[in-house]
Amino acid sequence: MANKVGRHSFVLLSVVAIALGIGCNSSTSTVTTGPTDAKCQLTLAPPANIVAAGGAAVLSITAQPECPWTVSTEAPWISNLSPASGQGAAKVEFVAAPNPLPLMREDEIAINDSRVRVRQEAAPCLFTIDQERRTLSADSDTASIVLTTQEACRWTARSNAEWITITSGTEGAGNGSVEYRVSANNGSSSRTGTVTIADRMHTVIQRGISQAPPPPTPPSPTPPSPTPPPAPPACTYAINSTSQTLAAGGGPGSAVTVTTSASCPWIATSTATWLTVTSGASGTGTGSVEFSGTPNTTAAPRNGTLTIAGHTFTISQVACTYAINPTSRTLAAGGGFGAPVTVTATERCPWTATSNVPWLTITSGASGTGNGSVEFNATLNGTTPRTGTLTIARHTFTVSQIAAAPEPCTYDVNPTSFNVPASGGTFSFVVATRGDCSWSATNHASWISFITDAGGSGTRTVRFSVTPQDPGSANREGDILVNGTPRIQVSQAAAVASHAIQP
Repeated sequence: MANKVGRHSFVLLSVVAIALGIGCNSSTSTVTTGPTDAKCQLTLAPPANIVAAGGAAVLSITAQPECPWTVSTEAPWISNLSPASGQGAAKVEFVAAPNPLPLMREDEIAINDSRVRVRQEAAPCLFTIDQERRTLSADSDTASIVLTTQEACRWTARSNAEWITITSGTEGAGNGSVEYRVSANNGSSSRTGTVTIADRMHTVIQRGISQAPPPPTPPSPTPPSPTPPPAPPACTYAINSTSQTLAAGGGPGSAVTVTTSASCPWIATSTATWLTVTSGASGTGTGSVEFSGTPNTTAAPRNGTLTIAGHTFTISQVACTYAINPTSRTLAAGGGFGAPVTVTATERCPWTATSNVPWLTITSGASGTGNGSVEFNATLNGTTPRTGTLTIARHTFTVSQIAAAPEPCTYDVNPTSFNVPASGGTFSFVVATRGDCSWSATNHASWISFITDAGGSGTRTVRFSVTPQDPGSANREGDILVNGTPRIQVSQAAAVASHAIQP
């Protein structure tokens, strides 16, 4: 107990000392409370393998409460990431499209600088044969069976009867055919055998030969051979249309109806990256397929196809169109906001607006879909006109800005007066002005002459000389003018006259 009290007392005294220290010191300090890179390490828990039929899945993010994150993916079969950004621990939901292929696929979801692998199970292989039953004569004969399946699905074929021999197509991958031969049936009765192809069974019925002529005594009647049951019809498939036109802005198209027998399986796949099967990627019996397309932001129409129950379904899509009004604007030298630019675009077609020069800034409408507008701002201009551009919905918008009026030139001279002795001499003065301001110095006194150039631009020094006074002359005054003003006064003293001494 004594130790506990001692520790508590020490903590209390420390707190008081800190408080007194803060109170007795007038300086302040700033403590950074934002998260550091080391603190904001994310722990990601990927979802379990997703079933081939797709559906909703969840990945977990573990992070400190103040740590922000964003989530994205380039996988075309992963969509609806929600939420796309956040802070601290969270669960991100997403939707996986059905896997149309009998191969496992995987891709990545990015969270800040980390990535997590997402795997989806392979779709089951579906096999169909064109005939499940065939009846042949008693003679030796050949026949074939057509197999339909997905491209990557492997299969084998075998005979289950010694009188049936596989002659071609004992194995393969994807669609294929199997040929077989039956030996002659020398018996009077029909016989039945089977061929197994993948997981499908093909039944072969071979009729017997006729009996020999009866002996002189009437034989007992021979019962007729039983009539084999009719072969079930092969799976056939039909779709209600073979093509469709999609709007430039994309979105869902009209559903395609598949018609077939109740036990016949089928699949639907897209062969274009901009087309996605959203419903009915596989089915059995009559059903429907729904699909969606992205906006066509290219400059030309495009075509894509879906393969639905073995049929080709073609989708044509025109290109998005964009226009802006106006296409140029002139701004005053003071800059500021320009009037909005109107964007006219096809419905659901996306566009962006960017500046191509640092003195123009997009303030509103950096991106949009369909009709919209863009606002921008220009900085103050100097004394030279300038031109810059914005790129708005693939169009060039030109901004011309007039130059600011230059400030008037002013001239300072130093010194502004000279007192020159009668003997004359060499002197100098400085003209100070801006570099773009020109000037010239002039004088109207013949006894003052310039030694250096008496003119130019910007700040310069001018040297001049004054001739000596003649003996007995009076004081004289002269002026040097810079651009007519200001005035530099030059005063020269008189020369003392010399007198001869008389004897």
